[in-house]
Amino acid sequence: MTEPPVYHINQEEMAMLTVVDGSIKLKDQLRDYKYRGEELADMSFLEFMLDTYEDSKDNKEDEPEIGSVYDPIDGASNSRGPGRPLSTRIPYQDEAGKGKRCRIIWSQGHETLPRFVGKWFCRSDNDHEKDLFRGSMLMLLKPWRTLDKLKDPSETLRVPFMEIVLIFPPNAGSCAGAIAGKARTMYPGSVCL
Repeated sequence: MTEPPVYHINQEEMAMLTVVDGSIKLKDQLRDYKYRGEELADMSFLEFMLDTYEDSKDNKEDEPEIGSVYDPIDGASNSRGPGRPLSTRIPYQDEAGKGKRCRIIWSQGHETLPRFVGKWFCRSDNDHEKDLFRGSMLMLLKPWRTLDKLKDPSETLRVPFMEIVLIFPPNAGSCAGAIAGKARTMYPGSVCL
């Protein structure tokens, strides 16, 4: 049995910093995703980055003085008068160590341009990087909590990658569909899929 290839990613000195409560902190997008609240468990990393943002649990600057109070337990909205509804706040899991921070779900109809820190995805038509490309697309488009959940130990990355590509048709109007469609056609003549 052939051992699977091991990919070593040379990480340049590239990081995103943020200021939290007056202190400079390293922004770790994958860690934030891994320890997202249970209510966000079905979100892919892409959806997580597009449809939520981080803020303080008690920061009400983005909330109106009057409006609806959203109760995530029963899904009811209790009206307090005119104004937009309060945003839904989802706390991180305790392991995240972000006691006063939470994810806030963007309101319906928002438009977001995601910002991923790091290098571009590798090419799908390079024989030496096919599995790295497939794994990167799975990390982006398939919900996961730990990387070993992206595929079964007995299967190659091609199987779950093809499942994701087939789930998101390019004409579905979703961002994931556009990315999956682009993965299919990015490099003409590619046999990556």
